[in-house]
Amino acid sequence: MAKIAKEDVNDMSFEVGSGNIYADLGYPDPEEMAAKAELVRVIGSTIEAVGLSQTLAAKMMGVDQPTLSKLLRGRVRNFTIDRLSGMLRSLGRNVTINVGPMVVQRTDVSADIERGHVKVQSDELAVA
Repeated sequence: MAKIAKEDVNDMSFEVGSGNIYADLGYPDPEEMAAKAELVRVIGSTIEAVGLSQTLAAKMMGVDQPTLSKLLRGRVRNFTIDRLSGMLRSLGRNVTINVGPMVVQRTDVSADIERGHVKVQSDELAVA
């Protein structure tokens, strides 16, 4: 579980989160969950900005409308990042995957490698 700093300000106690609600709540793979949530947010904002109905958007993305509705309400467990990015591409959005540098301190040939992280950054949609 992520470490959360506790602070007191004028007799008001609050906790400062890590920036990832899924990590703060102790979910497994919190970065992947946050990445999926951001992809779904962009799917929803794209559908809204373009003015698509859920039925038409679902057809474009290769799912049925009830599945899209569940997805937009946060049911992302059955969707991979790859599938969500494919849905965005079918809506005309460009998806770029950026693989960052790896830092390894090698003191042994069998050095432990820390698990990398996943982050989704999105540009807002400009509709003319």
